[in-house]
Amino acid sequence: MFNFNLEGKVVLITGASGGGVGTYTGKLFLSLGAIVYFNGKEQHKIQSIISSLPENLKVNARGIIADVSKDSEVKQMIDEIQKKEKRIDILINNAANGGPAKKIGEITHSEWEKEISTTLNGSFLCSRYVVPHMMKQKYGKVIFISSNAAFKGTWGRNVGYASAKAGILGLCKQMALELASYNINVNSVVPSQINSPRIKRNGRKDEKTLELHAKNIPLGRIGEPEDVANMLVFLASDVSSYITGQEIFIDGGGTLAPSTTSLRS
Repeated sequence: MFNFNLEGKVVLITGASGGGVGTYTGKLFLSLGAIVYFNGKEQHKIQSIISSLPENLKVNARGIIADVSKDSEVKQMIDEIQKKEKRIDILINNAANGGPAKKIGEITHSEWEKEISTTLNGSFLCSRYVVPHMMKQKYGKVIFISSNAAFKGTWGRNVGYASAKAGILGLCKQMALELASYNINVNSVVPSQINSPRIKRNGRKDEKTLELHAKNIPLGRIGEPEDVANMLVFLASDVSSYITGQEIFIDGGGTLAPSTTSLRS
């Protein structure tokens, strides 16, 4: 029997203040009864999201400030949640930098480090401080947001972004192996382009370019935040209790064939 009820589960979603996948996922988890911590670096953005929620969802919504690339801030964040809730059931490592689309000879060392520190190091730090609590309670779900850039490269980002997203996959598999005996499931989702504010930032994509991209996707459309959020609910629920160490593509079939082989008329 399918049961996606997350009543009372304590969830931390990093990078959840941008109005995209993290934000939408938090709202969906709240609607299923979870207690959700929306993480971000700016108080006003998190407060704006919580203020916009329906009254019945606000009661279980929490904002928490931390730069996930900084060890001390992550530790403080996890300690605060644990102190208030006495448990952390679900961690969704969503925070990412998503810097400029520069080629290898153009990207600076600091831009490279920013990609790695937020996306990969941030996922490591959050996992490092959350997992001991999950081990004690003999239960937990850790989910990473990777990208098909880890498998195919990408025209819209840079080597730092692709490398960080690839590193997440190795982190996921090793953690899944180490934590299986503690009843902790660790998985990754691998979205392609999702129609969120991040991909339109600084004019990187617009409606016309997204429409062109959709023509090369077998399902014929760009992914939406809810497409990712729905999979995250599945992986966070006990329905997926026998799944660990996996990467699950959310790309409308985009990895099935090169774009030059599109059969669409």
